[in-house]
Amino acid sequence: MQQFPGRTLEELDGVDIIRLFRVNEAGRIVDVERRRALMLEGKAELSNDEWRMVRRHDRLMAEAEDNGDSA
Repeated sequence: MQQFPGRTLEELDGVDIIRLFRVNEAGRIVDVERRRALMLEGKAELSNDEWRMVRRHDRLMAEAEDNGDSA
């Protein structure tokens, strides 16, 4: 409900939940990349959870490259 302020449950019944999950995951990836860039510039520090996300992201990107997938 927080993602759709002002919407009723009835309005949200037709939401494509799989697509919503994919959009949310893409947003998390963008956030991880942004936070890493800020850290490299010395403008932010990463929490343990953020480091875990960075390592997961790096691992997934490496696996995609190994499989010949374009990112």
